Amino acid sequence: MILFYFLSSILIVSFPTEAEYIGHNCSTLAGHSTSTFKSNLNQLLSTLSSNSNRSDTAGFYNATVGTAYGFFLCRRDVSARVCEECVANASSESLLRCPDNQQSVVWYDHCMLRYSNQPFYSEAATSPSMIGWRERNLTEYAEEQAELYVALVTSLNNLVSKAVEASDKFATEEGTITAKQMSFGVYSLGQ
Repeated sequence: MILFYFLSSILIVSFPTEAEYIGHNCSTLAGHSTSTFKSNLNQLLSTLSSNSNRSDTAGFYNATVGTAYGFFLCRRDVSARVCEECVANASSESLLRCPDNQQSVVWYDHCMLRYSNQPFYSEAATSPSMIGWRERNLTEYAEEQAELYVALVTSLNNLVSKAVEASDKFATEEGTITAKQMSFGVYSLGQ
């Protein structure tokens, strides 16, 4: 079993039409020759990209090519075309951001792509990981920060329960917080 998830909660959100780069994590693991791994990696990324628009993958696909292991995961609420574009972007981005590394994870808002020179399927892991946020000055709502925090935690807890119970392990949650006579939308997505 491969364990992975998207879990996010945001205030006042707009959804771009193109996948937006979020971040990456790369490291070098010892073990395989660079030329062999690079050749396997190029073939692996090609395989992942070419399988990203298949309807039978349900937005997830893993593959192994020689010494390269990898998978992609697309959000369940994006189309096959958006998934395909996102995986192609993540494949290119991983080579740009981690050119000489044997392990990489690239996150976009619509997908993630991971590869390694070591098998990682069927392993529970908490790393590599990434925490990201968009800063917004909420100091004028200082009195309501505790309420905002409680609303976000409640939303994420509800989201986890809904995603675990869903057959496709995907769920969304939305709510509203009112502070100083303004309403904030809280939108959460978990997979």
